[in-house]
Amino acid sequence: MDILTSHHVTLVFLSVGILLGTARILGEVAQRLRQPAVVGELVAGALLGPTVLGSVAPQLCASLFPAQGPVAIALDTLATLSIVLFMLVAGMEVDLSTVWRLGRTGFKVGVASVLIPFAVGFAVARLLPRALGRQTDADPLVFALFLATALAITALPVIAKTLMDMDLYRSDLGMVVVSAAIFNDLVGWRW
Repeated sequence: MDILTSHHVTLVFLSVGILLGTARILGEVAQRLRQPAVVGELVAGALLGPTVLGSVAPQLCASLFPAQGPVAIALDTLATLSIVLFMLVAGMEVDLSTVWRLGRTGFKVGVASVLIPFAVGFAVARLLPRALGRQTDADPLVFALFLATALAITALPVIAKTLMDMDLYRSDLGMVVVSAAIFNDLVGWRW
């Protein structure tokens, strides 16, 4: 089993510092452009990940954000813990009386937000499989079901952060969106 040396710990702090600094700066830029901060934070992730940094400077990306080893395990652990703590705080902010009052609406929105993307994704994957990247040896039905399921699942932490950034989280609209997203994820991940 690998252990964290002082070099590894330094690299973890450097990587986290770069991630947080870039996310903060781009979050501020997004807010100045009248967008939720989460938009800039997502752009920071794309810039520092394999999409941009990994393409432009693959060795730098691999050294800052390794895919395996003790630093990768530490970064993955911090990311998971951060999401869990954020969702805990977001869950504590849910106004249950509003959720119960708007439950029927949230349920309807949740069902529609599962069925519509699933149906569209499945249909497009069946009609245009090559355009979506299906390999010739892949089972067409499995590919269509995978794509449809991927489109039907929400990113609950991103939705919660967006609503918080826009100061809509505790509103009736925010509670409907959050309850629908929870329903959506429960159904989507259960498949």
